[in-house]
Amino acid sequence: MREHRRRVVTRTVCIVIAAAMLISVVVPAIYAGL
Repeated sequence: MREHRRRVVTRTVCIVIAAAMLISVVVPAIYAGL
C-alpha cells in the first residue's frame, strides 16, 4: 500500500514538472504572439 502511494506521488510529481516545462515554453510563445 505504501509502495503504491509512493509510485502515485512520483507520477504526480513527474506530471507537475512536465506541465511546468510546457507552461514555461507556451507562455513566452503566447507573449511573443501578442
